[in-house]
Amino acid sequence: MLPALGVAWAGAAAGAGFLAIGTLTVVSGGAGAGVGAALAAMLARHHAANLAGQVTKGGLLMWVRTRSPELEARAVRILSSHAATHVHSHSLAA
Repeated sequence: MLPALGVAWAGAAAGAGFLAIGTLTVVSGGAGAGVGAALAAMLARHHAANLAGQVTKGGLLMWVRTRSPELEARAVRILSSHAATHVHSHSLAA
């Protein structure tokens, strides 16, 4: 968004018309969105590969903090119903 605003400001300072400033802003904003989307896709592939590697090595370790025994039971139920194994709870001193 900042590059698009910078382009708009530069166009206004150069005396460009409203239509030209709007076009420059949309084009530069679209280019920024494209770069952001490509970066997000690259990071998503990296994290997906990392998670797949962890599962191949034996699985993932996950902690869930709950605020009540009822929510703890619900968390155990949800995890167990989604193919989680070795689901159990621990009590920690306050």
